[in-house]
Amino acid sequence: MLIRCTIERNGGTEVKMDGKTYLFAPKDSNGPHVCEVSEVAHVSRFMAIPESFEPVTPPKVTPPKVAEKPKPVTKAKKSVAAKKTA
Repeated sequence: MLIRCTIERNGGTEVKMDGKTYLFAPKDSNGPHVCEVSEVAHVSRFMAIPESFEPVTPPKVTPPKVAEKPKPVTKAKKSVAAKKTA
């Protein structure tokens, strides 16, 4: 997940987490300070600090399947032969 650091420092922001180093820096000269984070636990940790980090790409969420509406039940019509004998 691409995450943006909202605190933009000269040279970027370096964060060390569980032995891994993340560098939040601009990809182009005036771009936002971003870093690709792939470990789920690390993404969760960054997202737990909303005043400093935000998702650039929304998390992949599969929408739930919408159940089809049941078809209305209709009463069976009596056949012509049944009407004549009744």
